[in-house]
Amino acid sequence: MLLPRNEPPQRTALLAHVTLRFMTSISNTHPSDPAAPNQKLSFAARLGTTFIPLVTAGFIANRVTLPEIPGWYAQLVKPSFNPPNWLFGPAWGVLYMLMAVAVWRILRTEPGLPLRRAGLVLFFAQLALNCGWSIAFFGLHSPGLALFVIAPFWLLICATLAAFWVVDRLAGLCFVPYIIWVSFAFVLNGSIWLLNH
Repeated sequence: MLLPRNEPPQRTALLAHVTLRFMTSISNTHPSDPAAPNQKLSFAARLGTTFIPLVTAGFIANRVTLPEIPGWYAQLVKPSFNPPNWLFGPAWGVLYMLMAVAVWRILRTEPGLPLRRAGLVLFFAQLALNCGWSIAFFGLHSPGLALFVIAPFWLLICATLAAFWVVDRLAGLCFVPYIIWVSFAFVLNGSIWLLNH
């Protein structure tokens, strides 16, 4: 989601490695985690459930975004508060890492906890709209359509944050920078649409 994310493959690989190491380091510290034999998901299953959707979403977003930056996006009229292009890559790298930590922690909690299942459904729904925004804005060259995507996208992030907060507060906190960033993206998207309408 949101504008240029021009990260080299080496940086993406390093980010995935750092995230994996961090999640492994916290794997034995969760206060509400049941004993290992009672876990429904193995380490490998949690790893796949965490990384495969996030990597897929990032791949799709980059595939539709990067080719449009030098041409179509460069020609758009942008508001004065539009950040420089170099900021988006690091910002989204951090946000994806925080999302990975959040969903990892939720997957490690007891399956019967209230809002756990709902939180996971909301998480993957907002991730799908994350991709949808990139497709609408960059792939279809439609800031107007992107506004219709980002509105429910923003609501799903809020709902995911609320559900994760009930299950695991650290997981909920990981979504605070995300909702702040997408709120800014909402305003930026609307401004670009108005300026180019």
